[in-house]
Amino acid sequence: IDTLCEEIERGSARSAPTLLVMVPSQELVVQVVRECERFASLSIRAQGLIGLTSVERQLERLRKLPPQVIVGTPGRLIEVMIDRRGRRLPAASFETVVLDEADRLLEGVHLEETERLLRHFRSPTSSGKERQFVFVSATSDQPHVLRTALQCTRKQPFLLRTGHGADTSQALLPKSIRHFYLKVPDHLRMDTIRRLTYAVTRLLVSPVDPLKQSWDDPDHLRTENLELTNEAVIQTLVFVPDQRTADIYAERLDARGVIAAALSGRIEGSGPRKSKFQRAQVMDYFRNGIIRVLVTTELTARGLDFPDVGLVINAAGLPTDPIHYAHRAGRTGRFHRRGCVVNLISQSGQQLSILNRLVREVGAELLEVQLHRGLLRWSR
Repeated sequence: IDTLCEEIERGSARSAPTLLVMVPSQELVVQVVRECERFASLSIRAQGLIGLTSVERQLERLRKLPPQVIVGTPGRLIEVMIDRRGRRLPAASFETVVLDEADRLLEGVHLEETERLLRHFRSPTSSGKERQFVFVSATSDQPHVLRTALQCTRKQPFLLRTGHGADTSQALLPKSIRHFYLKVPDHLRMDTIRRLTYAVTRLLVSPVDPLKQSWDDPDHLRTENLELTNEAVIQTLVFVPDQRTADIYAERLDARGVIAAALSGRIEGSGPRKSKFQRAQVMDYFRNGIIRVLVTTELTARGLDFPDVGLVINAAGLPTDPIHYAHRAGRTGRFHRRGCVVNLISQSGQQLSILNRLVREVGAELLEVQLHRGLLRWSR
């Protein structure tokens, strides 16, 4: 982005887009476009290419007002660059190709499309410059990412660690995030989630750092009688395994007075997929604080930035591996703020054993927590 801004200032920028950012979801397309325009002020134009919208309109907009940055999902990029007959978006203009959330793009349903696009970019650039590929992931040096980068681009990848992951001896998550578990029967989970939102709100607005104090400290009780409205509870992400469960949880939480919504691919459990507008509206309402609790699947575990989330709840089932756990937990504690992850597990010891392994492998400490008089209580 900085390079593009400098080219614009020098008057050497070309009319065709030169930077392509590939992401795994429509929601990430919207977020990346916003961030590009925010960081680059008005000098950079970015356009998103996603499904559920007219290809013709997107290409017409590209022609009338060419952006410097294109952000798209693999399926739509293939449609406008490879499969489409007639006018296409040419690959030759792109000098830099970025894969954001590369580990997700290079697995599962996205793998075949992403590999096809990368092979398409083996062709030379129109400027004669060597094309640069950037694979970005919050969980670095995963073997399948490096292997695919080499196979598809025919270039030896260079691994660069930045930020929190620069030191490989560090934990995957910042110490400002605390990890708890709570044993709760299935029939009490909705009420437990509602009570947790209030309890964690009291915890995080405490005038002292409750994570460094014992529960015998009277400072902990300063917020016990704090009156909280539904509109004041901490922003919360509730993770569930599938779309149908997300819709059910959101509906039942809403019936209990929690301002909740589901961000999934369906309007109802067996209904049609939500439109792009509906999904974007839910995200905006949550980001702006109108919705306080967002029930979702893995959709929001990758890349989406909600800076005010203070609580993450794994409500129905645990992540399958430490990487997935880290991505979910990393939705809270943004910008060195405090955050809580609460895992609701069954009474059996099997889930606790799995959870202990997940938390240990991300370099964190797991504590059992209880709800008492509207407060969280735990002991080491």
